Amino acid sequence: MYRHSTQTEDALTDDQVVTLPSDQNPKSAFIMRLGRALLALGSPAHRIETTLSMVANRLGLDSQFFSTPTALVASLGNTQQTHTYLVRVETTEIDLGKLSDILEVMDKVSDEDINIRQANCEITEIYSAPPRYGAFLTWLAFTLISASVAIILGGGWHEMLLAAVIGCVVGWLNFAGKYLEALRRLFVPIAAVSGSLIANLYVAAIPGTDLLLPIIAGLIILIPGMDLTMGTRELASGHLVSGSARISGAILVLMTILFGMLVGNYLGEEVVGAINSSPPVAIAGWIRYLTLPLSAFAFTILFRARPRDFIWILAACYLSVLALKFSQMISTTIIAAALAAIIIGIAANLFARISTRPSAVIYVPALLLLVPGALGFRSLTEILQQNVISGLEGFMNVALTAIALATGMVISSVLVPSKNEF
Repeated sequence: MYRHSTQTEDALTDDQVVTLPSDQNPKSAFIMRLGRALLALGSPAHRIETTLSMVANRLGLDSQFFSTPTALVASLGNTQQTHTYLVRVETTEIDLGKLSDILEVMDKVSDEDINIRQANCEITEIYSAPPRYGAFLTWLAFTLISASVAIILGGGWHEMLLAAVIGCVVGWLNFAGKYLEALRRLFVPIAAVSGSLIANLYVAAIPGTDLLLPIIAGLIILIPGMDLTMGTRELASGHLVSGSARISGAILVLMTILFGMLVGNYLGEEVVGAINSSPPVAIAGWIRYLTLPLSAFAFTILFRARPRDFIWILAACYLSVLALKFSQMISTTIIAAALAAIIIGIAANLFARISTRPSAVIYVPALLLLVPGALGFRSLTEILQQNVISGLEGFMNVALTAIALATGMVISSVLVPSKNEF
């Protein structure tokens, strides 16, 4: 488990310290390091700006912030002098463990247990710390999440096995991409081509298997459903630049995955000829509940949560499924999504208030089982299969579902405000 250090910045190695323009002012340096860390760990714009404004207020600084998915601009100072700073990150990824560590540092600063210089050192260490879990566990998580999602989406045993194989290959490509720059840059299309080709070969060898569902499940970790929902939430909260950029990026990733799938289908047909996809054979509904621990384990690894948070992530997965089922008994699909999001948001905020941990530990895995990324992928597929009307209807449902989820989260934050903004 990661341990905080109280050593001063001067004692850190060159690799641990990333010098910022604000280093002559420890308070500004702390805020900018905190902002860079939150940005790199996938926090949405409204949470980053609210959190940093709160911290700047406590430190007695006048501040203004402007956040986008890959950059943060800050104006910090007082009535006599103000400085403007910029930090950029190339990639962002959710890391629940580091978010928890950062929250602990903020609490220490608030309680005056450590000074600003020590806080700067701790934030730097958290940001530059290596991944919590190794390559094998990450690869295993890709495989398990694909298999469990195949069951959750209504697949049978064949679909689950095929999705697991695709997830296994995607996990291996993710690992290899850390050492091969070209593969890292082309990871998404290569993963989509590989998944689609494998699916075609499997369905040709074992008739009676659905083709599209295992591909969606096998590539589920790449489908940007959370970005669609986060972007909608940012637009709803007035962060137009960040929201538009996030949604545009999500649509581009969806199109890239779809292009890769079409290439894989073409290669598959060249090898085995045209295939006939069959609807999945439904399995007992209670089996789907048994797959949720696999999903929770995979989420814990992929989002690098602390091991002791596994039980809370598992609870979030069950909460997501049960909240949606309860909401669907009350109203239609779109309204049900909003009601489920309200329930999840309230639970996440209560968790943050009681446990002093980030609310993201609850709402990130829970929302991922509700987000409309798979629906958007299906809609694009319908359009390319010349089912334009059906595809456009699907896109409308995707947009309405994303809006419903974002609205539900906003309502939950009004009903039960979170103690922290993570």
